[in-house]
Amino acid sequence: MNIEMPEIDKNEYKLFRFVMDNSLDIIYLYDIIEKKNIYSNAGISKVLGYTAKEIKEMGEHLIPILMHPDDLEKYSNTVLPKYQKAKDNEWIEHDYRMKHRNGEWRWLYSKETIFNRIDNGVPAQILGILSDITEEKNIKSDLQNALKKAEESEQKYRRMFASMQEGVYLHEMIYDDQGNATNYRIIDANPISEKYLNIKREDAIGKMATELYGTNEAPFLDIYTKVAATGEPVSFEQYFEPMDKHFFISVFSPREGIFATAFLDITKSKHYENELIKAKELAEESNRLKAEFLNNMSHEIRTPMNGIMGFSELLDQPGLTQEKQIYYTRIIRNSSSQLLHIIDDILEISTLSIKQAKVDIDAFCLNDFLMELFSIFNLKASERKIPIYLTKGLPDNYSSIKTDKSKLSKILINLIDNAIKYTNSGFIEIGYTCDKQDLQLYVRDTGIGIDPKNQTIIFERFTQEEKEISKKFGGLGLGLSIARENAELIGGTITLESKKGEGSTFYLNIPNSVRTGQYATDIDVGPDISVKDEKTPGYRILVAEDEEVNYLYIETVLKDMPGAVIEIIHARNGQEAVQIFKDDNSIDLVLMDIKMPVMNGLDATSIIKELRPGTPVIAQTAYSTKVDKQKAIDAGCADFITKPIDRLELIELINKYLIK
Repeated sequence: MNIEMPEIDKNEYKLFRFVMDNSLDIIYLYDIIEKKNIYSNAGISKVLGYTAKEIKEMGEHLIPILMHPDDLEKYSNTVLPKYQKAKDNEWIEHDYRMKHRNGEWRWLYSKETIFNRIDNGVPAQILGILSDITEEKNIKSDLQNALKKAEESEQKYRRMFASMQEGVYLHEMIYDDQGNATNYRIIDANPISEKYLNIKREDAIGKMATELYGTNEAPFLDIYTKVAATGEPVSFEQYFEPMDKHFFISVFSPREGIFATAFLDITKSKHYENELIKAKELAEESNRLKAEFLNNMSHEIRTPMNGIMGFSELLDQPGLTQEKQIYYTRIIRNSSSQLLHIIDDILEISTLSIKQAKVDIDAFCLNDFLMELFSIFNLKASERKIPIYLTKGLPDNYSSIKTDKSKLSKILINLIDNAIKYTNSGFIEIGYTCDKQDLQLYVRDTGIGIDPKNQTIIFERFTQEEKEISKKFGGLGLGLSIARENAELIGGTITLESKKGEGSTFYLNIPNSVRTGQYATDIDVGPDISVKDEKTPGYRILVAEDEEVNYLYIETVLKDMPGAVIEIIHARNGQEAVQIFKDDNSIDLVLMDIKMPVMNGLDATSIIKELRPGTPVIAQTAYSTKVDKQKAIDAGCADFITKPIDRLELIELINKYLIK
């Protein structure tokens, strides 16, 4: 199956294309191994006159053909060897001449970095940015010549100095008694420098550097000292925070004791460069996530396939017992189901990626819908010995909603599946609450929890909190992304509350307009069953039961009883039952499971009978011997009902002790 995975989203791609198409510089990708140019942007035509196709056809002969012979040897001997020791994201800078299509030589300022490496870490590809500095070089040369001849041609120098497009300051060094340079004084400035540095020419002339540059002065003093010592010009980039501008600066000495500083505003070019770096990093991250996803997908698909193929082969063994045949068949079915779930996730994320998912609105009973999900996942949770509970916020006849049932199912299935996968002890709870603003469904677990710093990235595609979690628990990192995107399609949002090691609660908030009929604007949850009247008596029954399926069955039977309105309170262990009974004096009857965690039903019954002896307690358990029944009676139980509970027998007992 061929699945095309996105490498970069539309906004990132749009940004990348904008930077590449509008850059004033040449941006290219050069393969060191193959010795050929892989890519050049449109800047190649603006700067050198060649088309990208012509550059590609030159291949490995590109540099020998275009680079000036005097610069080629220097490039080969001093620049290329630097890449063998260069670190990632380290930029190597140099300048050289390249031949224009019309035959003239153009000076280029180059910044190159390693873009890709082969398996053993050897650099394979170079990303480069070339800026045309021919005019700067020519101006610098002209300026040097002009300054040397300044005494002979003062008028010519002034005209040229004033017309330069670079801001230029002329300085003279100030030395102390020991001959050390301590400062420098500005002796001249051209008109354009006023625009670049926001200082009027007449205000600058005669001032010390420390008066104008402040803390930015120190590095310049070191540079002037270096130029004075070597006689060689120095070029560098400098950011001036007060102006929020980047400058390409050249410092040279036209004559002893005098220094010229030329400022070229490269703020726009620097912006393009930074955007290109960001686009490169985004592309690399996209490639990394894609590679991890493909590796995970291979593992996730091969695991169930191994179960299907391996146990299918074992079914052909002669003399296979019926017990083993049933066992092998169950493994094949489970593996097939696992494989189908993986395929569904991949198809779902593909549909969401191309924005073809459609919303199909329908009305249905939320309580029935959640009961169906509970039935599906209860068996899976039981296999891991994790109890799963269902808490319904409204009575059945008040729980009708209107939304896309399929998408709501996909959201909750992914949340519940994750809760079971990442919970080793404790419990899982599914439920909802409802008010006049929102319908809020939730899935709560006591699992491994999620670190706050990772609670945003886990909703991204192909992403899991940690690599070790992926190795231990498996998965493609698509479930939460699918849940979030489907939530957005039905107008909802997913939020998360979690602490590392303390479990998680995922909330799905849907606008209350999804509720249908007369209950769309009225949140009345039905008659007040805590108030008894003469026509329809109301009762409060405490059901102590740790198995959620058993509780839901009892709840359904009691709520459908004719002739009475019954409110049911659920306790999941004996200790919880005792506490609820202490806090609520209006409980009329207790249905007590005997075998429960934390505190068993017999101990809980003894405490309850001491608190209020007149409240009837009916024992309900799988134990059915005379001895078991007698233990229940001795603990204070008024009667006894055996599991599996018969509906008519339960109704008869309730009528006996309550309705009479």
